[in-house]
Amino acid sequence: MGYQEYLVTARDEKDFRELIRLCAEARGAGFYDGAAPLKPLSVAFFKEDVGLIPAGTTALWAAGERTGDPGAGLLPQGAPMPPVRVLPADNAEALGMDGKYICGIDFSAKTDKSENEYLTRYSLRAYCAEFCTPQTAFADTAFGREFMRRLNAESFRFALDEKGAGMIYAGRGESVRVDASRDIFYKPEHRALAQRIRVIRDEVDEYMTAFAAAPPRFPGDEKSVAQTRTLLMFGNTEFAARRSSRYGVDFVTWRLDRNGEREIGHYFGDYAAAKEDFVMRCGLIDRRKLFTETELRLIRSGLAEIADITPDRGFAEMTAIRALVEKIDDVVIPEISEQEQRAEDQCYEPEIDL
Repeated sequence: MGYQEYLVTARDEKDFRELIRLCAEARGAGFYDGAAPLKPLSVAFFKEDVGLIPAGTTALWAAGERTGDPGAGLLPQGAPMPPVRVLPADNAEALGMDGKYICGIDFSAKTDKSENEYLTRYSLRAYCAEFCTPQTAFADTAFGREFMRRLNAESFRFALDEKGAGMIYAGRGESVRVDASRDIFYKPEHRALAQRIRVIRDEVDEYMTAFAAAPPRFPGDEKSVAQTRTLLMFGNTEFAARRSSRYGVDFVTWRLDRNGEREIGHYFGDYAAAKEDFVMRCGLIDRRKLFTETELRLIRSGLAEIADITPDRGFAEMTAIRALVEKIDDVVIPEISEQEQRAEDQCYEPEIDL
């Protein structure tokens, strides 16, 4: 037996906040005033990779008796415990024997928040007040729910407040900062991550705005969580979005027969792919005039080889070749344009909305 400290993590931010909310309720009911097997102490948010704990992880710091199943005593019996992972806090692989990762952190119950370069520590009360309030506006909006679902689907870790501002993390210590206006700030070396987050943000904003503006298919359907709405119609081709409480939003294109009945549906989880399918199915773009990404790479390779082998071609022809190579690069290897002057805040560069 004996005293042991633990880090308790959940599979995603939603489950973690639910865990903290349940712990706060248990504390308010006096559950931890007695001999509870495991008592929550504070919440730790990891800014950097720390051994087995990746950057962007939020963990409950708890303590109690050393047992075979420490997580079982964290909440009252019968409480709906979200799926959790429990890690001994003194595990050398997790935090290091020298304690450098917690150097300077004030664990006093009277201190709401303290931080160092590795982590930020919140008291349970302070974390609940900032992240777990019932009126969390961003998480309650259609955009917020779908944006966070997309981040989870691509295994990004994030800590966003009630206004949607905060940090988004990927592997290898990459991170970007998002403010309440949905602007993205990033370091030059994290440009690729910023680009992907911008694509997700812009796509979600586009199709959720269109979904909200589209009329419901059936009377009263606007009150249902699970809905299908037509976003676009052209000729006998329909582009629709389907929203469900479990899977978020996906997309479908249909052809309509002479009676207006839908047939041959093409289903997509990828919004960009669904849009491309729609414009080709309805004939707005001739499929035969399009090149695949593989074909574009082959064309680019051939153009580059021509430019290297025969550099003595005329100025106009070489200029045209270079312009075509750059155009292909914009499609195959898109880049985010940078603002020349860097923001002073943590040396982050603000995104430019093109």
